[in-house]
Amino acid sequence: MGRNHLLSAIGLLATLASCQPQKHLDDPWIRRVLVTLDQRPTDDEAYTEVLQIRPNTNVFGTFPYVWLYQQARPGNFSGYANWLRRIGERPVLWDSTLAQKDLEQLTLRLKQKGYFYPEASYDLHTSRRGATLTYSLAPGQITTVASVEYFSMGPGVEPYLEALQSSSTLLQGETPLHMEHLDAERRRVSRFLQERGFFTFGPEAVHFEVDTLGKPFGAAVTVRLDNWIRSSEYGTVEEPHRIWIVRNAMGSWPASLSLNPTGIERLPWIPTGLPFQASKVQSSTSQLRQIPAVQSGRWQFAMEGDSLDATLSLVPSPRVGITWKGESTALSGIYGVQSSIDLFDNNP
Repeated sequence: MGRNHLLSAIGLLATLASCQPQKHLDDPWIRRVLVTLDQRPTDDEAYTEVLQIRPNTNVFGTFPYVWLYQQARPGNFSGYANWLRRIGERPVLWDSTLAQKDLEQLTLRLKQKGYFYPEASYDLHTSRRGATLTYSLAPGQITTVASVEYFSMGPGVEPYLEALQSSSTLLQGETPLHMEHLDAERRRVSRFLQERGFFTFGPEAVHFEVDTLGKPFGAAVTVRLDNWIRSSEYGTVEEPHRIWIVRNAMGSWPASLSLNPTGIERLPWIPTGLPFQASKVQSSTSQLRQIPAVQSGRWQFAMEGDSLDATLSLVPSPRVGITWKGESTALSGIYGVQSSIDLFDNNP
């Protein structure tokens, strides 16, 4: 019986190994897709993830799912044939339109990395076993940031432009004009201004204008800080960013969280009478996680004129409960499960 199973397995492997999907197809079947960067193969997901032409599943050099799909003969729509198509894979065929779209996406990805003048092409090599599609990329010289200028659409942020420019991450050495670097600078500008009271200033207010005219590998970058866009009962309204003062800070929690005056005083309150600071809110939230009696907590802000009313909302942890812990044991060759029951009391 064991020998019969072994012979059956060997026969199945031989069948799969001899399977050549191409001989049943008129168009080239894509057996393999390669991406080369400066003539070197790369499997960097930054490039492979944008491809629309992807080969069928390869299992140790065979394509069993394509083989299953092809067992359903054309024109046969019986239940068994449809089942074969469902568990199998349709052969990936050559499509010049998709290949051109892949080239465009690969070129765009190179530009996002700072290579604004790349060369990209593809080559299709066919054989009786299938086709190999190769995308060849030559990034060329990278474009770096030659200069940076900041300007604001509103007067409130203007006094901080010099400090923003002097601390810009885009001027640290020869910084490539990389999308990730621009996103990092966008977040830095937002944090910088939110630390100085600009409560409404988020990363979405930072925009970049790039000029490479006359200097193809040295870009002049303009960082534009847009006004605050908000919704109102009359539609979208644009307002200059301004400094917001935290006027009040109060708490809100259910009666089951019976905090005494000392406990309330020891909560991580944010300072009042001062400009809003994002780091104070983050620090307070982090400290709340360390309090056993509090399951979760967050700050909410209501705008009143040029001021903010802050409310600390707390969700209490279960006051008393039971936890069960289990772990496997292997002592003196005896295997089993060791468990324990603990009673906890979160007393605020």
